[in-house]
Amino acid sequence: MVVVPVRQLMSTTKYIQDVFETIFLSSMRLRSFSVRGLLFFMLSVFLFGCKVKHSFPPLKAFPCAQGFGASSRGGRGGDVYHVTKLLDDGSVGTLRHALDSANGPRTVVFDIGGVITLNARLKIRTDKITLAGQTAPGGGITIAGYPFDIFKRSDVIIRYLRFRLGDYNAIDPHAEGDGKGNMDLWGDGGDAISVSQSNDLILDHISASWGMDETVSIVRSKNITLQNSILSEGLFHSYHPAGAHSRGGMFVAGVTDSELVNGAGGYTIYQNLFAHHNMRNPVVGGQMYLDPGQDKKNRKFMLIDFENNVIYNWGKRSGHTARPQIKMNYINNYLIAGPSTQPKNIHTAMREENSDEGDFYIFFSGNYMDTDKDSYHNGKAVGAEAFPGFEPGEYLNEAFPFPAITFGLSAEDAYQEILRNAGASFPRDLIDKRVINHLKNQLGRLINSQDDVGGLGYIARGIALIDTDRDGMPDSWETKNGLDPKNSADRNKIDISMVGYTNLEVYLDSLVRSGRNCTADTEYQTLH
Repeated sequence: MVVVPVRQLMSTTKYIQDVFETIFLSSMRLRSFSVRGLLFFMLSVFLFGCKVKHSFPPLKAFPCAQGFGASSRGGRGGDVYHVTKLLDDGSVGTLRHALDSANGPRTVVFDIGGVITLNARLKIRTDKITLAGQTAPGGGITIAGYPFDIFKRSDVIIRYLRFRLGDYNAIDPHAEGDGKGNMDLWGDGGDAISVSQSNDLILDHISASWGMDETVSIVRSKNITLQNSILSEGLFHSYHPAGAHSRGGMFVAGVTDSELVNGAGGYTIYQNLFAHHNMRNPVVGGQMYLDPGQDKKNRKFMLIDFENNVIYNWGKRSGHTARPQIKMNYINNYLIAGPSTQPKNIHTAMREENSDEGDFYIFFSGNYMDTDKDSYHNGKAVGAEAFPGFEPGEYLNEAFPFPAITFGLSAEDAYQEILRNAGASFPRDLIDKRVINHLKNQLGRLINSQDDVGGLGYIARGIALIDTDRDGMPDSWETKNGLDPKNSADRNKIDISMVGYTNLEVYLDSLVRSGRNCTADTEYQTLH
């Protein structure tokens, strides 16, 4: 049963009363008090003699969700799983068991902070999953040692988690029988986060680093958002078979004709920091694999909205294209050269390559570059000169009408917001603090191994708040907000939100609200 808040019921009642009165006054031309009495009687019959269902507007994944992936449902309305162990043996209470045992919508909360050292690749195995890293006590959760994979999944929400791959278990491709740890991870399969053939996914406030291939790879997927995150320190001279690597983000996809017309199915890359990568900051491309008989010049288009990002200390290249076709907004981004940035491409934000194979359309506006390496934050606005390789007809005068970024900022304001709040910042670990300090003071360099910068460091475990009914909401919070700490079913009721978020979703959001206006559309009653 949906619990309709009083304010909504009053609003609905007033609307119905207005409708009845309009009909009667128009048809009967009556002005007497008896009409209002009759209307009140009819309204009472309607409201209390019938089942009233309130129709909520479409919900975002959470109030601050932006762009193409903003409507992901995640684990809304499902069960709750408590991670209580840092082990990776698949036993009850581990993150691996949380993902392997899900058979419907699930929200995963964390009763412990620290490092989960993986024994193998970790995969999301079902649709409709929320990983709520902001619930972890202490220093939060770091996942290390093997890639995190999302393959053929839909409706996934991941927030406030760290993914530190590293070369801990790498095979040395140039020396048989050599490597590190288990020696079973090839460098060219070593993305910190890998997403493929998945839909309706949002990654928010995640920190990813030390990839041996890409730091984050999202390919052949639709309706994706990566926002408020830190991608850093791809490993340079590591264990990749091709040799020197260190790639930031690879974003490749192709939409259907109907999605192309409606501006749907694309990727939003919003308010992230790309730091200390040699290349692919980012690389974007259209349809990855051709259909039988398909000409390469007719690849399906990639739609990508790249907005409010900061790119720091790229090496050989900042951003560039891969395969066509692409429609891209590149808006209000800030690029800052660092100690590892090579002179050849120091003034390039996004370069078109493979221009003879198809179309690359780009709209750019409000972008800044700081290329003097003087340790002062003093970038200048850039235009077409920062986007070489595009043909004259591929520079557009109007932005593509992609899903709106509700809280778009200027490049400078985005830079300041990223300094303040990007990554798994509840709280930030020493690694992200170091990378942010590098950005702020124009320090740091490309690294070859996590060992070059001290490894993972210490993450405090902390102590979880008491949650008697195991519904993901602590007893203290439930009591203060009028819920029953002994009734687990109230997690999926709608008692607090005025627009349809479950009580559990309200709690999860309340942990990390930053004071920005993005919470306005939540319309909560007073929280305690």
